[in-house]
Amino acid sequence: MDQCSFLIWNVRGLNSRARKDNVKTLVLDIKPSLICLQETKMSTISDFDILSILGTGYSNFVFSPAQGTRGGILVAWRDGVFTHNSHVIREYSVSIQLQMASGPLWWFTGVYGPHQDNLKQAFLQELSEVRAGCDGPWILAGDFNQICRSEDKNNPCINRALLRRF
Repeated sequence: MDQCSFLIWNVRGLNSRARKDNVKTLVLDIKPSLICLQETKMSTISDFDILSILGTGYSNFVFSPAQGTRGGILVAWRDGVFTHNSHVIREYSVSIQLQMASGPLWWFTGVYGPHQDNLKQAFLQELSEVRAGCDGPWILAGDFNQICRSEDKNNPCINRALLRRF
């Protein structure tokens, strides 16, 4: 994994040509080994979509569809870098088990957490269940829509119980 690079980005929608072009420009520039895009706002993603969003070299992908105009997670990896062994799609996450050449198996989980406080407990429970199902090394990344510290909040309304659970 020494020569791998990851692109993790909340794109806030991939339905406009301009947004797709911005993503593609960055992907072509940095050539990441693995890409995780959150908030795609796309209900389906085709091979053609991947080509128009990421360019060539990313024919391997797994996605969670958006619900209406909310959410959506896309995880794609560069051709020839990883072998994909299995994947799990949940409400707030996409997990894939990968392997480099003869290296160890490992898991990547991309998340897009809910905005609503009443759904955050279910999100945290899902993360716990996902981890229990991902044996071995695990990388967790994405947009959690939660804060780790009260200093990260831009107003005084802090749900301290939720902060501790996270």
